[in-house]
Amino acid sequence: MNKKAVIFFIFTMLVSLLSGNELIDSLELQLEKVNNKEKIILLKELAEKYLADDPRKSIDFSQQILSLINEDNRDKVIIYNILGEAYENLDDHDNAIHYYKLTVDSSRNVKDNEAKAYALYSLAIIYDDTGVHDKAIIYYSQAAALYQKLDQKGIQANILNNIGLIYEGISVYDKALEYYLQAYDSYRKVDDIEGIGHALNNIGNIYQTIGNFFKALDYYQQSLQNYEKINNESGISSSYNNIGIIYDELQDYDKALEYYQHSLEIAEKIGEIDGIATSLNNIGIIYHTLENKEKALECYFESLDYSEILEDYWAIANTNSNIGELYIEERDFTIGLDYLDKAFTMAQEHNFRDIMMECYKIYRKYFVAVSDYENAYLQALKFEQLRDSLFSESSKRIAEIQTVYETEKKEQEIDYILLANRHQRAIKLFFIAFSVLLLIVSLWLYRLYRHKNREIETRKRLEQDLLRLAYVVNQTGESILITDLLGKIIYVNPSQEKNSGYNSDHFLGKNLSVSGTGFQENDLVVNILQLLTTGESWQGTVINTSKNKVNYYETVNAFPIKDQSGVIINFAIIKHDITKIIQAEEELRTSEERFRRMAENVNDGLSIIEDGKVVYVNDKLCDITGYTREEMLDLNGMDLAAPFEKVKIRRILNEVSGSIDTISNFEYWLQRKDGEIRYIRNSYSIFKKDDKIINRYIITSDITDRKKAEEKILKSLKEKDILLKEINHRVKNNMQIITSLLKLQAGYIKDEAVKMLFQNCQNRVKSMSLIHEKLYQSDDLTNVDFSSYVNNLTRHLITSYHYHADQISVRVNVSNIFLGVNKAIPCGIIINELFTNSLKYGFAGIEAKEVSITLKNQNDIYILTVSDNGIGIPEEIDFRNTNSLGLQLVNSLTEQLHGKIELLRNNGTTFIIEFP
Repeated sequence: MNKKAVIFFIFTMLVSLLSGNELIDSLELQLEKVNNKEKIILLKELAEKYLADDPRKSIDFSQQILSLINEDNRDKVIIYNILGEAYENLDDHDNAIHYYKLTVDSSRNVKDNEAKAYALYSLAIIYDDTGVHDKAIIYYSQAAALYQKLDQKGIQANILNNIGLIYEGISVYDKALEYYLQAYDSYRKVDDIEGIGHALNNIGNIYQTIGNFFKALDYYQQSLQNYEKINNESGISSSYNNIGIIYDELQDYDKALEYYQHSLEIAEKIGEIDGIATSLNNIGIIYHTLENKEKALECYFESLDYSEILEDYWAIANTNSNIGELYIEERDFTIGLDYLDKAFTMAQEHNFRDIMMECYKIYRKYFVAVSDYENAYLQALKFEQLRDSLFSESSKRIAEIQTVYETEKKEQEIDYILLANRHQRAIKLFFIAFSVLLLIVSLWLYRLYRHKNREIETRKRLEQDLLRLAYVVNQTGESILITDLLGKIIYVNPSQEKNSGYNSDHFLGKNLSVSGTGFQENDLVVNILQLLTTGESWQGTVINTSKNKVNYYETVNAFPIKDQSGVIINFAIIKHDITKIIQAEEELRTSEERFRRMAENVNDGLSIIEDGKVVYVNDKLCDITGYTREEMLDLNGMDLAAPFEKVKIRRILNEVSGSIDTISNFEYWLQRKDGEIRYIRNSYSIFKKDDKIINRYIITSDITDRKKAEEKILKSLKEKDILLKEINHRVKNNMQIITSLLKLQAGYIKDEAVKMLFQNCQNRVKSMSLIHEKLYQSDDLTNVDFSSYVNNLTRHLITSYHYHADQISVRVNVSNIFLGVNKAIPCGIIINELFTNSLKYGFAGIEAKEVSITLKNQNDIYILTVSDNGIGIPEEIDFRNTNSLGLQLVNSLTEQLHGKIELLRNNGTTFIIEFP
């Protein structure tokens, strides 16, 4: 080893001890000091180290290496791979594909299968991520074959799993299952517990999709056990969620909810946002199914928040559709349609056609709820068309993938043949004779092999076709039965079981007339079988009855099944449930008939205007106007208006024609055909579709006799006034009875203090009784003439406390004050209490006794003043906080009136109360 090489070796050993930027900086500094061979090594190390953090620098170093390499070698193959990965990290897929393909081509010359396998795998991933599934499958398959040669079964298993995911994505479930099972076997060989869990989970997904829920459940549980072995909490959470889906499908909602909640707990624990969002959405679906709407909405909205954080548009659209469906089921259509429109718009933007199909179903549910059966049918039609389109595109895509795969396979075979020919030409001449003989034998063996191979391929294709056909038959919503030539049922599909409510055992081996088929009439069965025997088909409609005794309608297409030679071997019956369509049509007919009857029997005139022309009038409108139906169709509003109303009607019609309001009302004088003037009321409404006015409706009422009706109403109101007066009178009498009872009871009481309490109660009841007395005596049953009321109340209290009129002077200044009952009663009790206090306690030793009561209104504020010239309330007494029931009532009732109270102790006692 020369001195420079030794120095370089020591240097590389030292830099291997460095890390991060120091290492990279050291490598870059050394580039100028080494020869080309050593420079390639340094540049390659730099290209690898910059690959993740700065792909552009990695590309720069890689290009420098390529400029130093003149012919294909391992270094060049590695650099092509690095360039491919660098461009892939920059999302520059075109350049990434270019360099990965260069890797594949160059690796053949240097026999670097590992680099070639990596490049093929990378190409497959790019095509997979960009949705070019046919090429992805081809490159995945080539990569898997190489990794098998390299005995790297773990990577091979991952590739097989990815191929399965592609086939599952395009609904080729038999192929997907085949690759998932191969991946499972490969993971087992390398004892990759996590990989085994993934494969089992994917296998479960296939069985769930094709409706074999119990088998799916078994695989999900096995997957869970594997994740639990290695404590893979993300996998455990996913398995719990999948098991919950199965129990949801099996309608065991308690178990489904239990597993969803387990999944949610783990996802929250590890902070897996997409898992949290999924679990919350699924929990919401369970609560939705169980009609716990509040809980369902709570879960949906929380799931939506998490999905929006992730910008997971599919999940956002899906949850919005769930929320919209819930609100529509609750008949909260405005909110429901808002969320449903959001879901549909997002599904359109991102081409989420499964969500679009779900939205069509929910739109249909809405239109049925609002009895708009035409739009309901249109939504159902859109759903069917999209579903058929998806199926058609899926089939087309499968054919494309198969074609490309076969083409690529043939190209590889050609390459191998050419290679074999080149080697063959190198064989020495003395082997020619032997080769000819060997060729003859080989051709004979090849013919045998090819014949056998064709049989195997044919059988495989038939098996695949049968699997696909079985999937379609099992998944379709149509009921399918197959019978033998005697009409005995030998097969029913799941939809027949679901629609009829009977399981397959109920049908198998039975005649076609068995309950649940819709052919219970033997004569019908005989006629159909006779027709099918001739090779003809039969179409019709039958009324079927399910196991739970519910009738439903089905369209039927019965036809013979023939073998390759044209011999009839079986009969097939395909039935489509049209109950909802029949019901919608019947409801539409009923609605139309109901409208017709209503229009003809309604007491008002009805006219319909389309494109400015009257297209319909009912008989009542003809009666109102005096014109015949034919004459009315040639007239308009201006023709019917009285001469003095022409200007007014022209203005009204101009306003209405430009209005976007749904309903407008106007009244005017109409001149009948015989010249009589009648007063009518028109209610004008419009029907719009897609913001375009389709029809205008006018309901015309003859209200000439309304005045008479109004007079009757006024008379009725007077009678009600009398009734209210009678009520007030009776209330007053009842209060008088209460007063009398209190007085009678007080007569038996010896204790003067207790007797005084009874007297106070009498006076309080009397103050309220006087209110009702004033009301029934007044023409105004809502307001009390308070001046008269206060005078009556003070006279009653003076008499009650045995004063003579000349012993006390009472001045009442309450003029033109009228209070409603809600103010009059508390105000009256306040005056009762304050005046009573003055009479009982205010005049000890006072000869000239005076009390003044004033109530006035200033700027919508009432000011009540009650004052006397007595001895006054002592300073130490706090009238706001006292044991006196009377003063407590005064304070409480002032608060009730939203007022304030003030006490003045100058020259006696003065209370001032203000209230609005």
